[in-house]
This record gives sequence, structure tokens and C-alpha cells, in this order.
Amino acid sequence: LLIGAGLLVRSFVQLQRVSPGFTPDNVISMRLGASGRQFPNREAAVEFYRQFGDRLATVPGVKVRGAVSALPFTSSVGWGSINVEGWTPQPGQELQVDQRAATTEYFRTMEIPLVRGRFFNDFDTVPTAQPVVIIDEKFSQRFWPGQDPIGKHVWNDPQRQATIVGVVGTVKQYGLDVDGRIVVYRPSPGLLSWHVARTAGDPGAVASAMVRDIHALCPTLPVFDVQTM
Repeated sequence: LLIGAGLLVRSFVQLQRVSPGFTPDNVISMRLGASGRQFPNREAAVEFYRQFGDRLATVPGVKVRGAVSALPFTSSVGWGSINVEGWTPQPGQELQVDQRAATTEYFRTMEIPLVRGRFFNDFDTVPTAQPVVIIDEKFSQRFWPGQDPIGKHVWNDPQRQATIVGVVGTVKQYGLDVDGRIVVYRPSPGLLSWHVARTAGDPGAVASAMVRDIHALCPTLPVFDVQTM
């Protein structure tokens, strides 16, 4: 029992020393259960998220907020195959990567560091904009070790290649003791499940205000998994 307890404590201490790739302190997260019933078209959904962002910016204590399709340390996942400029797969080979959508302020909210290039901006989310992506450092080191990947291309559809505009730090998506896949982030105007806000103080204190603002705009929109990071 003593040996087992000692090993458990040592493992816990070691995990505490592992960086998750973001700063979890003072961050509140929640999940929105949006559906077509609340938003009959894309324009209505975009307008809802714009208004929600404007209201959230006025909530006392909220410093910055963002949204992502799959939040770290949750059951949310999203991956698929992708092609990479300069890489030729073997017959029958596919490159499977984590593919996430994120808003312009998501990386700043989570304090995921920018390694090269830039974060997304509002112009990237316009439907007519040229496709861009941000990759994580693990992706960059695999395909362009010692090189600058900014300006390179990745794609699902060869007729619509996306330009790499930024490289961010690697995030522990599935747990502190798990190495995840390499990651591609795509820009989104906010049509996403997970929303996060970084606060000046106790993040739990602003949770009710955030939910209240959501329901002021759309009373029937389900909000769940409200918790601090």
C-alpha cells in the first residue's frame, strides 16, 4: 500500500509539471447546443454570435473570449485526412490530423503561444476570403523541420488549397499523459460548440452573466457543461 501510494503521488506530481500548452487559470468554458431550429440559416447564426460577442465584451471581468470546435480535455474530437505541400503519400496512405475550427480570439483567450506568423483576423472568416489555416508546432516540425512553413499549403480539396499563416504551440488535447495528433486550425466566425472567456478574477463569477446574455438573445438555446478550465 505504501509503495502504491508513493508511486501514485509521484505520478501526480510529474503530471502537474507537464504544460498543457495553454493557461487554464481564470478561464470559464461552456458548450452551446445550437441547431437549425434556432438559426434557420448561416447569416442568422453569424449574427447571433456577433451580438453575443458584443454583449460578452461588456460583462465586468471578461478580458477576452473565443470559441473552438473541440475544447481540450473534453470528449469533443474532430479529425480527418489532409494533403500537405511537398509530401507525397505512399499508395493507400492517408495523413490523419486533428482538424479544429477557432475564432480570431481563441488563441489569445487560452494563451496558446504564437510561434510564427499571425493569428486569424476578421477578414479570414469572410466566405469569399482565400482559405487560410494555422498549424501547431508539432505539425511544423514534422514536415518542415528547421524551415519556415508560413506560405505553404494544405488541402482536402486540391481546387481549394489553404495557405498556412501561423504556427502555434502544441496543446495537450486528450490529457496531460497523451500525445495527440498534429493539428490544423481553420477560421470560424463563431459557429462553434465551445465558448471560453478569460477573466480578470474568479471565472465562475461571470458564468451566470454569460448564460444570461445567451438566453437574452436566444431563450431556447441550450447551454451546458459550464465549468472552469
